[in-house]
Amino acid sequence: MTEETEQETRKRRIDHKLEAIGWKLIKYHESKHLSSYLSHAIEEYPTSNGPVDYALVDQGQIIAVVEAKKLGTGPQNVLVIIFVIAFGIAQPFLWYGLFEKDPPTGVIDIANLLLILITLLAVGLTGFSVLIYESLQERLSTRITQGIKQTEDEVHKRIKEDLNKAHRTEDEVHKRIEKHVNEVSRREGELSQRTENEIENRQNLFRAQMLRSTGFTFWQLFVVWEEVKVEKSTQDIHTKKIFEDLIRIAIEKAKGSLHYAKKLSENEYKEDIYRCKSNWVYFLAEAARVEEFNKPTRRDKVLALKCSNEILKEVSKKDFQDYYHYWESCAWALQHLSEKEDEKSKQKAHNIICELLNDKDILLLSPSWHGEIENKWADFLEEKNDASASIKNT
Repeated sequence: MTEETEQETRKRRIDHKLEAIGWKLIKYHESKHLSSYLSHAIEEYPTSNGPVDYALVDQGQIIAVVEAKKLGTGPQNVLVIIFVIAFGIAQPFLWYGLFEKDPPTGVIDIANLLLILITLLAVGLTGFSVLIYESLQERLSTRITQGIKQTEDEVHKRIKEDLNKAHRTEDEVHKRIEKHVNEVSRREGELSQRTENEIENRQNLFRAQMLRSTGFTFWQLFVVWEEVKVEKSTQDIHTKKIFEDLIRIAIEKAKGSLHYAKKLSENEYKEDIYRCKSNWVYFLAEAARVEEFNKPTRRDKVLALKCSNEILKEVSKKDFQDYYHYWESCAWALQHLSEKEDEKSKQKAHNIICELLNDKDILLLSPSWHGEIENKWADFLEEKNDASASIKNT
């Protein structure tokens, strides 16, 4: 067997074996107290007889010291001497024999034992008493068992904490997913609702525009037929019926367009709404103007006058470029739908027309319309002026 030094013995054999049975190797440091060590093998620990190779400290107490010797031959050569400081009596000796792979004949069978610990207790000067190392083994076993239990408890605690953390994380993830799903569902619902509203608005707008356009077409036919009727020398029931049906259909279509226009958002479709209202009140006034026609119901008259006042209030010169069309329709309704004795409404109609005729902007924008209105309202204005002059003279 190749001879090895004491240092090699320590590194190759002793360090490995001490670590294998649970000791943590550490260098001696004078600033650290023994109480800070739990299961440590302190190297080069100082004693009154010089430093020992290892001091085994358990729970802040030295239970044994280990002295390594150079590997020699034969079982008589001690490889490592351990000085045990435990149990509070004289310093006994623990012999640690590490033999070669094949131990010499006659030596205790250590095929499965790496350590042989024999405690020799000094009893006065009379001799030695040999004790097997059960006490030390029990103490070490207790320390190892406690260490294992403590490690298991720490592992269980850590696993429990990790599981709780995982559960919390899982709950948080579920909550976030649920929140995200709810948010997506809410937005999807809002988008769906907006889409449905937009579709409904588009449908209502289309119906309102179609009915308004159809009603306007029938009113134009009514105007043309009125001119034809005036030129005819003789009047018949058929001519009168066509004349009356044209304005009746125009009113029905205008009223239908107003029905759908009321379902639209006023802020977004204000112009379409007031066009429908303006057409309806104007066509009603046309029907009331012709003496031989059936007059509009009182309910329709009241609603039409209410719409007229609303249009005059909401449709301004600033917001509507063609505001004069709306105003003229309202004045026409005030003149023909109000009662004969309602001088207030007729005076209001007179004032509106006078304001429109005196508006130079209208004359520049639409001179033809200005001329038509002047002719259309000439008799009414003259009548009102004569009435005013008569009142002044009186």
